[in-house]
Amino acid sequence: MHRRLYRLLLWVAVIGLMALIFAFSAQEGPESDGMTQAAVMPLAELLAEVSQGGTDAAEAIYVIIGTMVRKAAHVLEYGLLSLLVLLLLRAYGVRRRWLAIAIALAYAVSDELHQAFVPGRLGTPVDVIIDAIGVIAGVFVPDIFKVWNMNRRKKHVHHS
Repeated sequence: MHRRLYRLLLWVAVIGLMALIFAFSAQEGPESDGMTQAAVMPLAELLAEVSQGGTDAAEAIYVIIGTMVRKAAHVLEYGLLSLLVLLLLRAYGVRRRWLAIAIALAYAVSDELHQAFVPGRLGTPVDVIIDAIGVIAGVFVPDIFKVWNMNRRKKHVHHS
């Protein structure tokens, strides 16, 4: 029973994240830009004020930080997607990291194609490359935790 529930939760997480990514990509340009601006502009204005740069400086800072935030979001969302797909595959006994990468990358490509048809948005190969960085990082998260946990245990044994 636990295995079924675990698999179901993973399916819900994978499909839910894909739906969330799709929803963000379906936002028209002004709506998407407005979300970024609402999140980033207060910081840009604060930094411009501290540097005594004025309105032009705030706009320039916003462009830089806004771009960084948007690209970081690509890495994080696709890293999480590839991790969830990997865990889902493993829940069925499939230990093929490349398959998790392929599934997440295929979704990234389809997402960029989708954006190409949304008014005010662009689907770009650069974003697919940024997504790929997240995808590849995401499938190695379990290994990173395994190494971290082993190192923690070694330190605990040496200190006991």
